[in-house]
Amino acid sequence: MKLINENNWRFVSEREYISEDFYSLLELYQFVQRISVINEAFYYYCYNDASLTHSFNSQRFEKVCICHNGMKKICEKCNYPVEVKDCLDSQFLGSVIATMKLLVSSDLEYELKRREIKKIVTDKYLQLVLKEFNIKNETFLRKVIIFALRRKNSTLTYILVRAKC
Repeated sequence: MKLINENNWRFVSEREYISEDFYSLLELYQFVQRISVINEAFYYYCYNDASLTHSFNSQRFEKVCICHNGMKKICEKCNYPVEVKDCLDSQFLGSVIATMKLLVSSDLEYELKRREIKKIVTDKYLQLVLKEFNIKNETFLRKVIIFALRRKNSTLTYILVRAKC
């Protein structure tokens, strides 16, 4: 509590940033001097079907991009090592894929789903991240999805994401 209070740290809302826990903690880590590892889970997730995490929203992709860009700025400001940026990029791509999974499994009409996937796949911000992203630590399926994304192939991306649902 002392660390949190001394640095006036606040947890951001999930309405403000998707992955608000990841974003908020990234800001807090700049003040941490020492850590300890405990081999016990203290994070208990309560599954909520109605949460933003589990429902499709047409602005979700844009919010994922805003969150990733904000976290990159925190990394630059705090001079975090390149490994942190690599983890952020991997988490970003996971969020993009999760967004597409929610879209594909939504009740929207098929053609609308295809148009939305195409909009995501051709997005300039996503393509910039993909251009610099190192896929060596990714799973085979994720490598294939990234391959399709890099080539802006919305049909293959749709099929792969649909298969992953």
